[in-house]
Amino acid sequence: MPPGLKYEEQGGPALRDFARVIRDFGDPRDVTGLLRRTTFNMAVGNADAHAKNFSLLHLPDGPAVRLAPLDDVLSTIALELADSARQPMRADTHLGQRVGGQADIRKVTAASLIDEGAAWGIRRRTAAEVVTGTLDQVIAAIPATPGDDRILTIIREQAERIGRG
Repeated sequence: MPPGLKYEEQGGPALRDFARVIRDFGDPRDVTGLLRRTTFNMAVGNADAHAKNFSLLHLPDGPAVRLAPLDDVLSTIALELADSARQPMRADTHLGQRVGGQADIRKVTAASLIDEGAAWGIRRRTAAEVVTGTLDQVIAAIPATPGDDRILTIIREQAERIGRG
């Protein structure tokens, strides 16, 4: 896809399109990895995850592709933004790619993530295990993670909110 088509709403690919490429040309187990990465992005509050942030590695010994490590991950919901008059602004919560039909990160729940994974052909039980396992790992890692306590609190609250929903 050309760089200008990184957002789904602007004609870029949906997550299901990326999952299809992985299934058709790579290791189908990486589709579960894509769900894990999508869940991680939602858990940390990265609303700007878009098509250019997911990459594939072309393996030298065959036509297969693999998921590349995550790139450009940040908690966009924790950004402290200001307008030109230095007045506080709310962070943009609009998603670069819909998740389970949701376009706003504040509306994404564990059920949304499971629905997204199921739409890619992942069994619902497996999708639920991936989603809950990833959320649990994010929450468990926070106490040992160095960083700004305000941001870590926002991430913990986001991951817990998703898990409750």
